[in-house]
Amino acid sequence: MIKVLLLANGLDTSDLAEALEAHLITLCPIELTLPKGASADEEQIACLLDAHSDFDGLIIAPSFAANGTLTASLDDMLDLLATSFVYVKAALASFEARNVSGRLISLLPGNAAMGDPAQLVDSTLAGAMLSLFRTLALELRKTPITANTLMYAAAPSESVPEKMMLADTQSLAALISMLLGKETRGVNGQEIYAQGAADVGRLHP
Repeated sequence: MIKVLLLANGLDTSDLAEALEAHLITLCPIELTLPKGASADEEQIACLLDAHSDFDGLIIAPSFAANGTLTASLDDMLDLLATSFVYVKAALASFEARNVSGRLISLLPGNAAMGDPAQLVDSTLAGAMLSLFRTLALELRKTPITANTLMYAAAPSESVPEKMMLADTQSLAALISMLLGKETRGVNGQEIYAQGAADVGRLHP
């Protein structure tokens, strides 16, 4: 079995976990939130990842959409971005220490990634994550570790009202499985839209 850590906030990922099981992938969710005014503790995060020392990949899915993007502040976005970066650093250190061909995947809301003016904070956050993963891909190009981004469509979750539900978990699971494969080392720095052609003909970031 392949083990992947999922750092997410604002997403109901139960269906994704079930879809990944069919690909022999175990998803271990970790809530990507911080108390107001707190900062990411690098030592604590490193210890948390050490508890999952056999993980093969890290998926980061930051979003404010579930709570309404207009209620999130710029400080909230910066805190979430900084926390994501600390987790990436800890994951890279773990991959390198274990000599593992680790996989980093950023999971972003597609409309926000394309600059939806109605999702101002999420669009800014998505843009920052895209930039981060582009930089990571360039830095990692001479290593067996890869960094790629998947864009998804989402809808309000009926079972968990305060969260959003991924629209097509089967497609996302298949793409995640592909990116986690050892044979896809050359797939690095890619930005893949899993939105049923909703992005076709539109200007990408």
